[in-house]
Amino acid sequence: MDRGRVLRGILATKMDYVRATSAAVAVGQGLAMLFILFGIFFNWWLALIGLFLYIGAGSEKQQVILKSLLHDVPASEVMVREFRALRPDQLLSDALEQFYHGCQQDFPIISEQGLEGILTRDRILSSVHEKGLDIAVSEVMDGSFSSVDPQTSLEDVYRALLSKQKTAVAVVDQGHLEGIVCLDGISRYFMVKAALGNKITANTVGTR
Repeated sequence: MDRGRVLRGILATKMDYVRATSAAVAVGQGLAMLFILFGIFFNWWLALIGLFLYIGAGSEKQQVILKSLLHDVPASEVMVREFRALRPDQLLSDALEQFYHGCQQDFPIISEQGLEGILTRDRILSSVHEKGLDIAVSEVMDGSFSSVDPQTSLEDVYRALLSKQKTAVAVVDQGHLEGIVCLDGISRYFMVKAALGNKITANTVGTR
């Protein structure tokens, strides 16, 4: 794998990073196939090593492609712009009602002081099961939510979501809540982009 990264670095001086990665992965997987074929006839351990190399090379390629796709897309292009907010003193039953009868899954909790937390789909469902409906959303919301600037790249948003084990972040501009970006929204963005053949605008996917 280390030699594959060296090869990718050399190729990247002649072509863009994603193409260099694809070429290096193709070479690596070709060598892995030789290990597998040789191992089948002479040594099963070599075949197993070849299999791991083949899978690892493919995973490396996927990560690079994902990062390249996310890097140039700002959070503002993917965020949900039209949403309903809840007050901290509203009951969990209100959140469940909005969740069940609407399309929204993640709710910002806003008081007179501003944004106080985010109530995600997972927290709604788990809290209903564990604590019932007659409890204030302020007691089950995520008060340690993450917030990003509208121009923050999706790569940084995605990294923040995974590192902090969150499913949604608030998009805040000068103290004002502009929207919400969630993992489902990122997936939906790329599905729509693929369907439209890259002819996509912020207005196309900015709402749901």
